[in-house]
Amino acid sequence: MTELRHSGLRTPDPAAHLTPLIFEPAPAPGSATTPAVDPLAAFVDSTRGWGAVQAPIPPGATFGLWLLAAVNTLLGGWSVAVLTDATRCSGLLCRVVTLGGRPALLLGLTACCVLTLAGSAVVTGALTRASGGQLGLLALAVVSGGAAVLGVVLATMFLTVAFMVVGGLMFMLTDR
Repeated sequence: MTELRHSGLRTPDPAAHLTPLIFEPAPAPGSATTPAVDPLAAFVDSTRGWGAVQAPIPPGATFGLWLLAAVNTLLGGWSVAVLTDATRCSGLLCRVVTLGGRPALLLGLTACCVLTLAGSAVVTGALTRASGGQLGLLALAVVSGGAAVLGVVLATMFLTVAFMVVGGLMFMLTDR
């Protein structure tokens, strides 16, 4: 700081803002002034991320996953029978169930679902607990299995509506 002679006020030194802050250098590792073990680093090294922690899967979701695996196993077996011409598949209903007449696509989706769930069951305690990556695999299985079952669900809804319409018409005709 420089001083003004006449006014008695101090003005800041113009070069003061250019002077870098000087910190004392860190002591060399192992010297008497540094601790032997950094407690924060030791704590961080002993922890693990949340992605590695297995969280419990609710029993209802576990049941749903096993049910999805069973339905996809049956559907995959049926698609193998269609692909090998062991069973006949024709008409609108078959076309809807095989996702537009593509039994190979249906087999691929069901295989992806069943194999992913079977592999995940080994590391998740029979689908009762899962970590972050394992939940990602379960989501893949649900998406592929859900897409495979979509044709069956659509056909079931179509048949349900058709039976309701026929039942309603029969009720109207017999109620007179």
